[in-house]
Amino acid sequence: EDGAEDGSDGALEEGRAEMTEGEAGGFEEETGETEEEAGSTAENAGNKDELSYEVVEEGNGSNGVYRTSASSAAYVVGDDSGWSGPSSQIMELCIFSKDGSILDRMDISEAVEGNVDSYAQKMEIDKDGNLYIAFDQSVFVLGRDGKQICKIDIDNWINDMFCAKDGTVYAVYYGDNDMETHPIDIKAKAMGDAVENIMVGRNGGYTFAPGTTSDVVFSADSDLYTYSFGDEAPEKILNWIDCDIDKDDVRSFSMLEDGRILVLLSGWDDESGMSTTELVYLTKKKGSEVPEQKIITYGTLYLDYFVRKEIIEFNRTNQEYRIEVKEYVTDDSAEGYGSGQEQMNADIVSGKGPDLIELSNVNMRMYAAKGILEDLYPYMDADGEINKEDYLESVRKAFEIDGKLYTMPSRFYVNTVLAKVSQVGERSSITLDELMEIADGLPEGAQIYEYATKSSILMTNIMMNMDEYVDWNTGECKFSDESFVKALEFANRFDAEYQYNQNDMSRPEKIKQNRLLMAETSISSMQEYIMYEAMFGEPIAFCGYPTTKENGSFLSHDGSILGINARSKNKDGAWQFIRRQLTKEAQESNAGRGGFGFPVMKSALEKQFEEDMKEEYYEDVDGTKKRTEKTSWGYDDFSVRIFAAKDYEVETIRNLINSTDTRYQYDEKMMSIITEEANAFFEGQKTAKEVADIIQNRIQVYVNENR
Repeated sequence: EDGAEDGSDGALEEGRAEMTEGEAGGFEEETGETEEEAGSTAENAGNKDELSYEVVEEGNGSNGVYRTSASSAAYVVGDDSGWSGPSSQIMELCIFSKDGSILDRMDISEAVEGNVDSYAQKMEIDKDGNLYIAFDQSVFVLGRDGKQICKIDIDNWINDMFCAKDGTVYAVYYGDNDMETHPIDIKAKAMGDAVENIMVGRNGGYTFAPGTTSDVVFSADSDLYTYSFGDEAPEKILNWIDCDIDKDDVRSFSMLEDGRILVLLSGWDDESGMSTTELVYLTKKKGSEVPEQKIITYGTLYLDYFVRKEIIEFNRTNQEYRIEVKEYVTDDSAEGYGSGQEQMNADIVSGKGPDLIELSNVNMRMYAAKGILEDLYPYMDADGEINKEDYLESVRKAFEIDGKLYTMPSRFYVNTVLAKVSQVGERSSITLDELMEIADGLPEGAQIYEYATKSSILMTNIMMNMDEYVDWNTGECKFSDESFVKALEFANRFDAEYQYNQNDMSRPEKIKQNRLLMAETSISSMQEYIMYEAMFGEPIAFCGYPTTKENGSFLSHDGSILGINARSKNKDGAWQFIRRQLTKEAQESNAGRGGFGFPVMKSALEKQFEEDMKEEYYEDVDGTKKRTEKTSWGYDDFSVRIFAAKDYEVETIRNLINSTDTRYQYDEKMMSIITEEANAFFEGQKTAKEVADIIQNRIQVYVNENR
């Protein structure tokens, strides 16, 4: 994974927090600055004990100490002399009675060829009473006496193993044609030919069980199917969401002779921090036997994990409305995404669109100009609990279009570009001319951006400045202007493709040695900012991406953002669903969207800041109360233990959030046109101006056709 990720259990992305005795935050720069001269951290925080972090630089040969914030238990890494494995280990097969007591047990260690420390993924019994045990990439078949009949190795990970209605056992794994189902042939001691016409899922999350009236029943994506071998296609019998069940919680199921379905569910409750287990009986009902409810359709390309959970909870608790989901992408390929987007746009423009629209990947300005979306402000004004003034003005402004609010994220983060004040000065934005002037003065081998390509730089410029290139109200486009020509010329400074070099120094080391001017990143928490504060070791400027605006940073929503179709007949019901994530309870709950990002409600953000500033302690073995870290973060070979945030750090992020009132804008069709035509300039076939004029003409036609 790229970038940094929270590791509250002590784990870090691309490494762990490592601390060596006597090390402290900060490092010397090549310029020879002392830590006191290095900038805001030292100036504002004072001595080492007051810092909000402790830096750990790996590669010094010493043992690392890992600490988990929950228990404050320390583990020495790099020295396993104090630990030894068990002197012996066996694998047993146990036979249970219906009341749970053990009737018999036998040692099968020899039958599984000593794989006693491996995890048995699946276990099935065939019609003859033979036992099949699936490990990661192999299946052991044992007779009734516990002796091995055969072992079959597979090149890929076994996704599932099941027994069909006739007692034949099948294995499911990736084969020559994506996910495949193969019968296990113990006579041939090999896998049989793949079953045709059965695999229908997009994401590979299959769970199988024997059928009663069909050979098998299986779950794929959000649906449950029946299938008999030889059929042309499986038959869908239900959708888990329609049954108020989260597909991720489904562990197993059985078809009962009376037609009911018994489902074992196991999930996790974010609020309580506890696992949950349920047995559920599903009974088929006639439509006339089910209480009548108004149906709200929710349209999306892909159904978001957290939105799915919200929909299920809404359907369980709302007596008047019920949400049905329409996913427009049924194929994981790029073509599937494109056709899904086109079909969704066609439905919406034609008036056949869903009541609730997922807006993450659509051009909202185009939708607004067509009058497709409902303004949410009147709903807020009429709501007794939701007051628009309670939400961050910068976020509202970022998502407003001509004074109307068509969507509102529940949480957000700030996309920005960090640079040393010593290199770019105190600033909150930078123009393209200024950046090119600074870049021209970089020493040989130094980078402007890391991981940048011609395409990525150009696309970021467009997303950041889309409203300057296209006015959907008037239809005016400005891609032939000098500003876009300069953007093309700037993008051409970079490589066509990112060239990975495993011997290249890490981002933190490049920053330390002034070999990287700009660090593209997102700030989604106080802890992430503190990591960068420690990494830079001197004052940081949030200069953002090149623009003529006062602020070069922009906001991104965390997860899905929803809008109401202006033609919907169930607008009040759609608002009831949207408002769920805007209530004070939802905003102040850190369980929302897994706790990532900043909440949009002012009071919830301040509550989060208070929690960020709260010191945490543990009691040492001698009874001494000692400060402990809240979490550990890391990037490449750099890791840092993060403690409570300081006032000045919180104020820095508060100011960043309050001053960032722009969001990125994206249009799939425009991006496709620009990418296609820009290549002629990047490959030296046309001048930047010639390409800009072609892009101007093509996008002008597109805008005229879609206003």
